[in-house]
Amino acid sequence: MPENANNAASQPFTKWLRISAGGLLIAVLVIIGSSAMLQQTKRSGWNPLPTRAPTPTNTPPDAILAELRVALLTGDTEAAENAWETAQQRFPKNGTVLQEGARLALMQNDLTTAQQRAWDAVKVAPKDAGTWVVLGIVEQRSGDYDIAQQALETAEALDPSLASEIFSARWQAAIASHNKDVLTMLAQTYIMEHPQDPLALYFRAEALLAIGYPNAALDLLLIGIEEDSPGVLWYTLGRVYLAKRSAKHAITALEVAAAAQTRGDNSLLLASPDPFHDIKAQLGRAYIDAGRCDKALALLQLMLTPYPDLSPLVDEASRCPQPTPTFTPWLPADWAVSPNER
Repeated sequence: MPENANNAASQPFTKWLRISAGGLLIAVLVIIGSSAMLQQTKRSGWNPLPTRAPTPTNTPPDAILAELRVALLTGDTEAAENAWETAQQRFPKNGTVLQEGARLALMQNDLTTAQQRAWDAVKVAPKDAGTWVVLGIVEQRSGDYDIAQQALETAEALDPSLASEIFSARWQAAIASHNKDVLTMLAQTYIMEHPQDPLALYFRAEALLAIGYPNAALDLLLIGIEEDSPGVLWYTLGRVYLAKRSAKHAITALEVAAAAQTRGDNSLLLASPDPFHDIKAQLGRAYIDAGRCDKALALLQLMLTPYPDLSPLVDEASRCPQPTPTFTPWLPADWAVSPNER
């Protein structure tokens, strides 16, 4: 074969060899590069594969406050405080959160903090009746009864359906502040709405006593009271008798009220935020007025530690004349003949 023909025949093979060598070189380079990357990755440690970040969710305040309410019901104040702080950090301008913070502070007997949170709630949500209810209760506990009454009136004006729910709070604030007008108005409202309720008799008598009509209050109570009547009726009857300077009858009524309080009669809370204290104080007053000062001392001295405000009554009982010892007959004949006649 001619030499030119051999050269022509070898050209395709040479071209293929060049292409193959080039491809092999590229493949080798890729393998070497991959191996280097693999070694580098092993040295630096395996990293997790990237995943899509979860979309953050905003827990509503009610869900957090539900934890607070459960904690309060179970008596876990620490958990309740933690739940409220979480809610307050996320929702610092939420009226409901501030309301619950005031309730929490009130249950912890931190009246200063409760007042601050309650007023903050009113500023944030002035048209929310619930904020005014909380403020009214806080101010009542703090002793600012006039402000409490105004706050509760505002709550009722914003939401008239709350009238029955806040009636007791308004009534107690009116008693504490000696607000005769409010007591009369509330009593009239109650007897119109609940004419057959036994407690209607109490509201009428309490209002009459407040405005200076103890005789009318006495007539009402004597007509309607029964042996098993709510303790608050007996407590009011005792106070009416004290107003009429009938200490012996007051003692009888107040002793019945004290027995009802011992049995857990909740009706007494209508007339007093602390029935145990107030019944004993009124009973001590009645004992002193009846000249039974030894009985008053025995009762009141036991209460001085938890109730130091009763010390003036104790002092009065200590100063009042003690009963004079009387001759006690030991023989039947002594009933008919005195020692001076023998």
